[in-house]
Amino acid sequence: MIVLQVAGFSDSGKTIVCRMLADVATRQGHVVGYIKHHDGPIERDGSGTDLLRQAGATHRWLAGSDGSIQLGCPADLEVLISAAKAAGCGFVLVEGFKSQRGAKCWLRRHADDAPPASVPDVGLDMLGAEAMSLGAEELMCRMPWRDV
Repeated sequence: MIVLQVAGFSDSGKTIVCRMLADVATRQGHVVGYIKHHDGPIERDGSGTDLLRQAGATHRWLAGSDGSIQLGCPADLEVLISAAKAAGCGFVLVEGFKSQRGAKCWLRRHADDAPPASVPDVGLDMLGAEAMSLGAEELMCRMPWRDV
């Protein structure tokens, strides 16, 4: 399974770049998975799943009628990647998780928006606008990736 990770500060173009890469991978016939790190809680205070979290349910899965699933569990990227592999994904895009190990592309909002020294394994460092202007196929060729 191929894993591509895109990291950067807010509004650097991560989601747009992930969408571009997902389009290419889908056209190539891959089953595409997407894992996104979300700052802040995904559950509303006082919701049923929040009440279960407070009661000790450390792992919660919220399944939407549109086929979406939200997880409430420790954000261990390797566990999430393993789940994507078990679900049959051949290609997984990871958005965020900048402090996690693993080859990644860092997107800058502007030229002096370098990745912090605490961000490991940056294999490609570029402006988000530049990444979007390359075109999806060219960007795919430049992306650092890992095989899991």
